Amino acid sequence: MNNAAAVVSKNSTKVTAEDMANTLGTNVEASYHLCQLAHPLLKASGNGSIVFISSVAAVVALPTLSFYGASKGEEDLYVSAAVLMSKFYFFLSQKVVV
Repeated sequence: MNNAAAVVSKNSTKVTAEDMANTLGTNVEASYHLCQLAHPLLKASGNGSIVFISSVAAVVALPTLSFYGASKGEEDLYVSAAVLMSKFYFFLSQKVVV
């Protein structure tokens, strides 16, 4: 289960390149690498799942959380990973916390 997140609570015009790198690194890249690392273990077991805990900020505009929300809306990336990995009889799902 993945519930990691970096939150930058700033007006969109105040988000820096460092904020963006930290947010994407934690919320998108780390999650994707988790899939890559889990892949051989889940393939060997023939069973399992990866659950990502997302945020309502991914689907609702929140004034000071725009970049955070965009980083949590990475569902398409994980759907692509799930299609690739589904050949090995496990699935990836995403939960949205409201």
